[in-house]
Amino acid sequence: MKQTLKLKNLSCQNCVKHVTNHLLDLDGVEEVKIQLDQQLAEVETSVAYDLEQYQEVLDDTIYEVEELV
Repeated sequence: MKQTLKLKNLSCQNCVKHVTNHLLDLDGVEEVKIQLDQQLAEVETSVAYDLEQYQEVLDDTIYEVEELV
């Protein structure tokens, strides 16, 4: 299943790598594609996560998940 996240505070490719690595830590997440210019992440996962679960994995960072789109 594919879930799309609207992100906040991404400004460079290092941000993209950091968020990608954190999201890949979630069980069932197989692939993450981030569009820096649109602040969107497409997450290919076998588990349906909600907004709070995605934000929890990013809690120790400056990045935020604004919404699932």
